[in-house]
Amino acid sequence: MLPQMSPRYLINFDLSEIKKIYTDFLIVGSGIAGLYTSLKLCNRGGIVLLTKDNLKESNTEYAQGGIAVALGDKDSPQLHMEDTLKAGANFCDPKAVEVLVTEGPKCVEELIELGTKFDKVEGKYKTALEAAHQRPRILRARGDATGAEIERALSEKVINENKIKIKERILIVDIIAEHNTCYGLLALDSNTNKIIA
Repeated sequence: MLPQMSPRYLINFDLSEIKKIYTDFLIVGSGIAGLYTSLKLCNRGGIVLLTKDNLKESNTEYAQGGIAVALGDKDSPQLHMEDTLKAGANFCDPKAVEVLVTEGPKCVEELIELGTKFDKVEGKYKTALEAAHQRPRILRARGDATGAEIERALSEKVINENKIKIKERILIVDIIAEHNTCYGLLALDSNTNKIIA
């Protein structure tokens, strides 16, 4: 049974009077994490993807620069790890860095399979040498528009996936929870100015 209004909530509400949306998976946010997670879960059930503005409006859209990843035979995850740990001046968690550098190439390949078009020169991915890297490993898309390119590719896939229902202009107000269990969210639908759950 879902909880009724409790003193911890930011607004007064009665769930019997609020429009409810039911789904197997509720994803909040349409940046890389939200879009990618939606695509990964779409074969496991229905998904509702909530975003505070339109689908393509997120911080991902504005992310510049590139992705540091060890590609090709002149680089390796081990070299990438050494560079990252050195640049991190002992503030990095070595286990987290190891995951980042070993899984990074596979993740970039998956972004490519999902339609991301990274910059190429003569048919090979163009990588740049930057900062504390001893090898050129900064992969970019459209120069400094890497975030916008990843957002474009993932958004197109999400829009074309019929198991993902996109709800735009939804502002999260609170989490409906009781005894450390999350049951859902309270949100303001900016399209109707009504609270939904």
